Amino acid sequence: MASPITVGTTAIVAIPRNEKREKVRFQNTSPTQTLYFIRQIGHTAVVPSTTNYDFLLAPGTTAEVNEAYIETNSTAQFNVIASATGATLAVFETINI
Repeated sequence: MASPITVGTTAIVAIPRNEKREKVRFQNTSPTQTLYFIRQIGHTAVVPSTTNYDFLLAPGTTAEVNEAYIETNSTAQFNVIASATGATLAVFETINI
């Protein structure tokens, strides 16, 4: 997956479902924007918002060391939205071939 991804105020897919995924790490590389994520398990689209989300990532330059990234072994699709336009998200995925 190309990284970083530009995220705005309209929800996008941060990473699609992948049954072979071992681990995925999301890192907020935005200087001031917060990223809000929601995990989509079924086929029905789930849209994150600033009030409806599973987890958030604080801005990369102002966050404490462990607040700007998260890592999971979930194989689900993750959708993301930003608190303002122009946010950037780095995604690192490890898969089992």
